[in-house]
Amino acid sequence: TTIQQSQNKDLKYAKRKEVNVSVEALMLDGSLGIKTTAFLIKKDGIPVQVKSIYPSFFHSYYPETSFYPYMNYDENRYSGFDFQIDYKKQIGQVLFEAGTSGTYISTKVLKRDELYADSYQNRKGKPVDAIFGLKNSGFFMDNAEIEKGAVQKVGELRPGDIRYIDQNGDEIIDGRDEVMLGKWNSPFNFGVHLAATWKNFTLFA
Repeated sequence: TTIQQSQNKDLKYAKRKEVNVSVEALMLDGSLGIKTTAFLIKKDGIPVQVKSIYPSFFHSYYPETSFYPYMNYDENRYSGFDFQIDYKKQIGQVLFEAGTSGTYISTKVLKRDELYADSYQNRKGKPVDAIFGLKNSGFFMDNAEIEKGAVQKVGELRPGDIRYIDQNGDEIIDGRDEVMLGKWNSPFNFGVHLAATWKNFTLFA
């Protein structure tokens, strides 16, 4: 028998606060339509298993057991804007339409349960969709470079393998050397659509 989490009678749903400002316009006798919205969203009280405020013996690895309860703890912020532009024109019996729409969003971690020894590994202040990992500085050209370099706990090294950066200077490449490498999500997404309607038939792309 194993335990995955402890009880928390005060656990609630996460909260979302959102402010939107929108502008809509029709121009050129209704042929051109524009819609745009700026938004600011804050999510707080996101349920996570908080570990930093409890002793380490609340968790064991074999058999894996955890007494860490879920708590309303994490906070994220999202801000950005979206837009939509449409143009339509009647030519004879055919109605032509063209438009584009897109969204730009910036994210930021406001609060996380974290106790990293090195501050560069903190998620707070970084994007919600940040990717962390080892950063490379090229490749090992020969065995001499491997012997002079930091110990990499990634298996047996050979010339041609990636040489990772020792971020904390302890001469060992491990999880403490992971840094933010980028983001897994694109901040800007957009699309274009075209349509032609004749009587009861519509061609849309």
